[in-house]
Amino acid sequence: MGEQLELNIQEGDVIVLGTDGLFDNLFPKQITSLLDTVLPSSSELDQHSMEKVASCIAHTAHKAAKGTKTKTPFALAAQEAGYEYLGGKMDDITVITSLVTATEK
Repeated sequence: MGEQLELNIQEGDVIVLGTDGLFDNLFPKQITSLLDTVLPSSSELDQHSMEKVASCIAHTAHKAAKGTKTKTPFALAAQEAGYEYLGGKMDDITVITSLVTATEK
């Protein structure tokens, strides 16, 4: 099920959207860390860099999904529900990254 949010954004912000396959396998702090590592300087951001970032995040989530000893959000939720579970959850993983830019007047 989709979620609707209203956020205050500004030029230069990066928005990351994803399916549950992303958020079941990576914690928000991991995604933020990937952004900090992979994003070029703000003056170099373009469509190609946004595609590269989305691909990197999706690849990392897929790697976590295949892991059997990885601590993931899905594993944490399963443990909190009383299950002995460690590792990722194979699922569809879709990632969209967007760069907020000013509109031309």
